[in-house]
Amino acid sequence: AGKVELVLEGFDKVSTEIPEIIRVLSKRREGKLPKGQFTSKLILTGDFKVGKTSLIKRFVENLFSESYISTIGVEISKKTIVMDEDTKINFVLWDIGGQISSMAPYRHRFYEGASAAFIVIDRTRLNNLESVNRWYKEIVRAV
Repeated sequence: AGKVELVLEGFDKVSTEIPEIIRVLSKRREGKLPKGQFTSKLILTGDFKVGKTSLIKRFVENLFSESYISTIGVEISKKTIVMDEDTKINFVLWDIGGQISSMAPYRHRFYEGASAAFIVIDRTRLNNLESVNRWYKEIVRAV
């Protein structure tokens, strides 16, 4: 859907390649999963203190921490999901620090090769909603 939107907005350099993870998951709906081990790079981005690290920690380790430690740069986590005995999906999750100015010159490199990017917000902080457009533009420029 995101690629269609970019084409409709006039972007002419939109890749038509469908990420492998989408193909794997669509086969599951048909009842015939491809055999093998698949890897998907997922990016979580957004303002600082919105919960990117907490979401990843919950997904990967099923843990939650009350304390806050700011992510500087990027932190990479991995989670393998066994779909059946012959099919495994390795998720490589990139937690990109939300500091706007300090990492901005380097962040575009983090998006390379990603299957998807998620913009995480904290709905209780209204200024997060205003920054969604900025994060979206950063992702579009990087891909």
